[in-house]
Amino acid sequence: MMAVVVNAFVLLWSVPILLLTSVLSLGQFKIIFSLASDQVAKRHGSAVWTAARPYLERLIRLLESSFGPAHKFSPSATQVVLVALILALLFSVERVLEQLKANASMRQTA
Repeated sequence: MMAVVVNAFVLLWSVPILLLTSVLSLGQFKIIFSLASDQVAKRHGSAVWTAARPYLERLIRLLESSFGPAHKFSPSATQVVLVALILALLFSVERVLEQLKANASMRQTA
């Protein structure tokens, strides 16, 4: 009976939790994208920063060609749903791998 309650809870709340997680992830991406874009625009920095700048400039150009300017990036509903699907797939793969490991350990002990 308890397993049915847990499964019902997971069924009802997994989608909203995944959507909320994807919104938060895209918000973090926006912050990092904006910060990296601002840092690339600055021309001073340490030796490490000077060495990494060309690679970061290429990455920022690639991201800006896909998403537009960093300061104008706003995640769309499609992007939120796609990130939620990616997260759902990752969590599903993790569950399947854990089940496979449990089955393998049961076979070894038997």
